[in-house]
Amino acid sequence: MSAQRVAIFNQKGGVAKTTTTKDLGFALAERGLRVLAVELDPQANLAIIAGLGNSQPAHLTVARLLTDPEFEAMDVPDDERAPLLDAIRETPWGVPLVPAYEDLVTAKTALTSLPQGMGAEQRLRDALDAIEQERAFDVILMDCPPAADVLSMNALVAADWVLIPTGLTTTEVSGISAMIRTVTAIQKHSNPGLKYAGVLGTRFKKAEGHQVDVAHGLEKQFPPDGPIPFLPMIRNATCVNDASAARQAVGDASPSHPVVKKDYRKLVDRLVERLDLKVVEVSA
Repeated sequence: MSAQRVAIFNQKGGVAKTTTTKDLGFALAERGLRVLAVELDPQANLAIIAGLGNSQPAHLTVARLLTDPEFEAMDVPDDERAPLLDAIRETPWGVPLVPAYEDLVTAKTALTSLPQGMGAEQRLRDALDAIEQERAFDVILMDCPPAADVLSMNALVAADWVLIPTGLTTTEVSGISAMIRTVTAIQKHSNPGLKYAGVLGTRFKKAEGHQVDVAHGLEKQFPPDGPIPFLPMIRNATCVNDASAARQAVGDASPSHPVVKKDYRKLVDRLVERLDLKVVEVSA
C-alpha cells in the first residue's frame, strides 16, 4: 500500500511549515506510522535543525530526487553514483528526512529552464514512486518553500493531500484564497486526485482577542465536515522553539506540555481519521 503524501504548503513564510513538518512527523511516528519527511525549501531549516550541515553532495539531498534523470546521465564518480534511497538521512527525532541544501537552488533553476512538456513538475512524484518500491512508508510529509514555485508544484503534483498551516492574524490568513486557486489549478491540470487535509492554525494565542476572532472566522469558512476542514489548532508555546534549538521534536522534549498532550494529539486524531491511517491507539 502506498504512503499518504501530504504537501505542507503556504505561499507565506513564518507560518510554521517546517516546525509542523518536524513535530507532526514525530507525533505520527509515535502512533506507529512509518513517516518520511522531504524538505523542499532551499533555506534548509530542517537539515539545519537535524544537524546535517548546510553543504552536502547532491546525491545525498532532495536535489537528487528532483534531477534524477540528469544525474543518471552524468559522468558521476562511482562513489557518488548512489541510489535514491541514499538521499534519506536519519534525524535526532527519529523521522527520516530527505534534506535540502544550497544545491536545491541550482536544481530549481534547472527545472525552471526545462522546456514545457519535459515533466519538470513531476520529478518528485516519480522519485517518490521509485523510493516506495524499495522502502515502505505510511506517510510522506513534504515541507514546501514559501512560494508557488516549481518546488512547491512538485510537492502538490506528488501529493495526495495538501495541509495549509497559517498564522492567525488577518494578514496571514489573507493569502488562503490564493493558495486555494493554486491548488485548484493543480487539480485541474496535473493532479485531479489532490484533496485537502485541512487548514491548520499555528502559534495560536488565546489571550489575543484578534486571533480568537480570526480563528472563529476560519471555523465558519472551513467547517470540520467540509472539503477543506479547519483542523485543531496548535497553540503558541516557547517549548516548541526550545525543542528545535535542542534538535528535538516538541513531543520528545516536552511530552507532558499541553501543546503535545492536547493540541498535537487532537490534530493527529483528526488527520488519522481524514487520511484513513492505521495507527497504534494511545491512552489519554
